[in-house]
Amino acid sequence: MNVLSAFQNDLFLSEEEKQTGFWVQDNLHIAHALSPLYASFQLPAMTYGTKQGFETLKLPIYQFVVKLADGKMYQQNIPFPGDVNDRLKEHQEAVKPLLPRLKPRLYEYVNEVFLPFYTEVKRNAERPLSLKEAEEKVKELHDFYKKAWQLHFEIVMPRSDLGMILEELYGALTGDENTAYVYDLLEGVMNKSLETDQALWELTDKVKRSGPLKQAFTDQKSEDIEANLLGTAEGREFLKNLQNFLDEYGYRSANSHEFIDETWVENPLHALSL
Repeated sequence: MNVLSAFQNDLFLSEEEKQTGFWVQDNLHIAHALSPLYASFQLPAMTYGTKQGFETLKLPIYQFVVKLADGKMYQQNIPFPGDVNDRLKEHQEAVKPLLPRLKPRLYEYVNEVFLPFYTEVKRNAERPLSLKEAEEKVKELHDFYKKAWQLHFEIVMPRSDLGMILEELYGALTGDENTAYVYDLLEGVMNKSLETDQALWELTDKVKRSGPLKQAFTDQKSEDIEANLLGTAEGREFLKNLQNFLDEYGYRSANSHEFIDETWVENPLHALSL
């Protein structure tokens, strides 16, 4: 089997696999059809990432295998091949030292792995690359995607253990049978998504308090808003503030699981429309 055939075999769900395995379409995380480019990164990375991450945490499941059928992602969960009870004991021992420092561990990954790579990607996007260099950068991105999904599961999965412990503690202290209520007590804790919302709200508040800015947004087609803002001094100042917002929070799209969608920083209309 050549390299291309092997790679395609890793991506596409065969008729034999459909008959012999239990595959579920993930409508929660990735319900849309994937572009071929994104699928070529996402599927091998997630399959690899679960195997590595689950082994690090000694989870009682071997890995998720994800493949493409009719353009959509399907997942098969591979059970741990050994004794599950023994594996659960290993898992508890592996996770126990991680629970008190989940947040510092997350920031270590962000600051030491993710942000340096993103900085390098941005730097490479702003300079000319030879064809050979571009090929190497694509391979590096593919490897990074595998590592990122491994770290994703290493970050996320221990939170499930912590949640169960938190529910048990809440029930023991309060006697409340509805232990899931404890999660309501965690709502509103600041995070990057809420920070983005707050910054966007502050821009909106500036519009509401300014006649010229408010007029630029009133009874206009969304594609005309930027042109209207450029027509006044206040509008031009607002666009500068918007660009500062986009420089910090604009590297996002409505669909995070895709490469082909526009990001906010590429097209300010997404933020302006909100």
